[in-house]
Amino acid sequence: MDKTVILGGSGYIGNNIAKALSQQGIEVVALSRKDVDLEDSAVAASKLAGHLLDAENLIICSAITRTSANDTHSCNKNITQLQTIITALQTYLPKRVIYLSAADVYGHYGSGATESSVLTPQNEYGAFKVFAENMLRINFAAQCKLSVLRFSGVFGGAQDTSSLIYRLHSSVINNTTISLSNNGLSKRDFVPVTLLAEVITQLVRCNTDGTFNVSTGQELNIVDLVSSIEHSCDKKAVLNLISDKSDRDFDLSLDNSKLISHFPTLCIPNLHDALAHFLCELPHER
Repeated sequence: MDKTVILGGSGYIGNNIAKALSQQGIEVVALSRKDVDLEDSAVAASKLAGHLLDAENLIICSAITRTSANDTHSCNKNITQLQTIITALQTYLPKRVIYLSAADVYGHYGSGATESSVLTPQNEYGAFKVFAENMLRINFAAQCKLSVLRFSGVFGGAQDTSSLIYRLHSSVINNTTISLSNNGLSKRDFVPVTLLAEVITQLVRCNTDGTFNVSTGQELNIVDLVSSIEHSCDKKAVLNLISDKSDRDFDLSLDNSKLISHFPTLCIPNLHDALAHFLCELPHER
C-alpha cells in the first residue's frame, strides 16, 4: 500500500489520522519533532526529504496552533517550519500533498463560509494559514495532487485532552466556574476527528484534490454546548454569563456542500449525535 508520511504525527490530530490510515492497511510513517525538527532548517530539510524519497503521500499536520500561541513569534516559527517543508518538497515531491489549514482563514465571517469566501484572517495564526496555503499552491499545485482542508473545533478520538468540548466537560465535573462572554451565544463549528480522518483516507485513495471545508454542516453556540455537557453528566455547570463581548465573540461555521459533492460516499455524522457519543466516553465524576 502507498506509503504516507505524516508531519506532526505524534500530535492529537496527526495521531488519530495515523491510526485511521493504518486500520485501512495504509503504510504510515508518523513523524514527530524528535524525528524531524522543522525549526532546525539547517538539517531538517534533508532529513524530511529522506523520508519522502519513496512516499506517495504527505499529510502536513505540524504547526504551532492558535490555542498554543497566537502571536508574531509563533507565526514566525510556523513560517520557518513551512520553509523547511517546501525545501524538502523541492527535492522529493510525493504524488499527493494534503495540508491541514484552519477555519481561521475566514476571520469573523459568520455562518456558512464557503471555500470561495473572501479570506480575511483576524489573527496571526489565520494569516499564517492563508500564507501557507498560497505558498504550497504556487510551488506545487501544478506538479502534484494538492489538497487543503479547512476546519475548526476538532474533538473526540484518542488523546483528546485539549478540545474546547473536553475542557468544558472537565470544568463541569470539577465544579470549576465557566465564564462565557456574550452570554455564551457565539456560534461555532465543531468537527469529530473521525470525520477529518475519513476525508483524508478518501483523499489518499482517490484522484480528487482541491480545497475543502471539513464540517458536519451544523453549528452550535457555546451555552448550548455546556447544556449538552450538563445533560450528559447529569450535573449543573457553575456558569458565569457575561453580556459583554470579547475579541473571540463572533459566529463562524463552515458550509460543507463542496465536501459532500466531491465525496458522495462520505458519511457525515450528525453533530449532536457525535457530541453525545464523545461525552458518554468521558468520565462523569472527578
